[in-house]
Amino acid sequence: RRSYTFEHEHVRILRNMVARHLSLPHRFVCFSDEPITGIETVPLDWRTHVPGTCGLKLAAWRPDIASVVGGGRLLVLDLDQVMVADITPLVDRPEPCVMFRNPNFSLERGRAYFQGSIQLHTAGVHPEVWTEQFKPSFWSRVNSRFGGHEQAWLSEVLPWDLPAWTDADGIY
Repeated sequence: RRSYTFEHEHVRILRNMVARHLSLPHRFVCFSDEPITGIETVPLDWRTHVPGTCGLKLAAWRPDIASVVGGGRLLVLDLDQVMVADITPLVDRPEPCVMFRNPNFSLERGRAYFQGSIQLHTAGVHPEVWTEQFKPSFWSRVNSRFGGHEQAWLSEVLPWDLPAWTDADGIY
């Protein structure tokens, strides 16, 4: 249903933006089944794939993700990000989990509380994001308030009092 396709060049563009705008030491890793020249990749975990959704991103919440990506702190980004300033203050935070509060949140319109395009968390925190989706009640829970998939699931499972970015942080 989408009118665009992300190519390898989009991954390289995001990597370059992160390199320009994040002064902390970091590794840039892309979840992909395809090798991407100049990019470290990790194979996709197809257990959470639902066609037409971003459910594959939930693999960042696997309890064993630190051993998969070789690190304990994860900044998960959508490929359609545009960074125009230093993101270090957004990333250099001590909390175990920071989410982006959806500026379009609405229970009446079924808009999720969290927007999944930027997520920061310590590997292994909130393992229920990964493990609960394999239970039979998953679909009824994910569609109960928000519809959709990845953002709805994050909004359904994670506590709403988590530290969160808003447009005041320069994220929109």
